[in-house]
Amino acid sequence: MFEWFDFLDLAETLAETPNNEAAARTAISRAYYATFHAGRTYLSRTDTPIDRSRNAHLQVLMQLQQRNDEIGQVLALLHSWRKQADYENPTIPDARELARSAVAFARDTIAAIEALP
Repeated sequence: MFEWFDFLDLAETLAETPNNEAAARTAISRAYYATFHAGRTYLSRTDTPIDRSRNAHLQVLMQLQQRNDEIGQVLALLHSWRKQADYENPTIPDARELARSAVAFARDTIAAIEALP
């Protein structure tokens, strides 16, 4: 079985790559997906049904936000950063710092998700 948390380890490694916006963008994306899948795994464990479609992102966000508003806020922030990193063409100013922030937020948020009852 794939360990989604491995995305966070990869993100951390990529976030430390100097002068490489592609690495930083990938780190941001992987940090989001590590957090998203931690949330999805938690919801599955609590028998909360989640679609296997693009709606799953919003469903996971809303379900987690109902349980803990801060988790929901950070997941929404990481999602917006991920969309910027994956889809926006202009250069991201301070991409490496943003990647480092994404990794730190993801790590803290995953720990908060894992601490939910």
